[in-house]
Amino acid sequence: MADVLSPVLAYAAGALTILSPCVLPLVLIVLGTAAQAHPRGPLARAGGLVASFTLTRFLLATIGAASGFDGDWIRLLGAGLLIAAGAALDIPAAQGLLTQAATRSLLAKWRGRMESAGGAGKRVLGGLLVVVGLLIVSGSDKLVEGARVTVSPDWLVDLTTSI
Repeated sequence: MADVLSPVLAYAAGALTILSPCVLPLVLIVLGTAAQAHPRGPLARAGGLVASFTLTRFLLATIGAASGFDGDWIRLLGAGLLIAAGAALDIPAAQGLLTQAATRSLLAKWRGRMESAGGAGKRVLGGLLVVVGLLIVSGSDKLVEGARVTVSPDWLVDLTTSI
């Protein structure tokens, strides 16, 4: 019976991911943008998000359970990737390597707009990624998460943690 319910529970978890406190504020922006593209755009966007989150979580859970990896090890690996991405955005030499790896024609086409909008944005995003990675490595992310949960409405916490 549990094998039959696993995909159903994975789908429900994927669908409820949109209600988590870190995603919920972005829903109106994402759906508004989709509605400008097509009247049924929000439905297509929501279906795509649910399907992608469900598939990703289901595959990761299946692979994780079969591999025997420690959850803390994967958590620290993710923190390391965040720190590396943030540092790459903050360090000019790393930016050069990323630029060489990117598609030249796309960069040439969008270069002016990216340069004008990207200078400060790169530093802010890089700094935030480093801070988040350090919070995870130090364990302080749990304190921030706890503080966030205490200020969230009870119905939202109950809903996002019920599955």
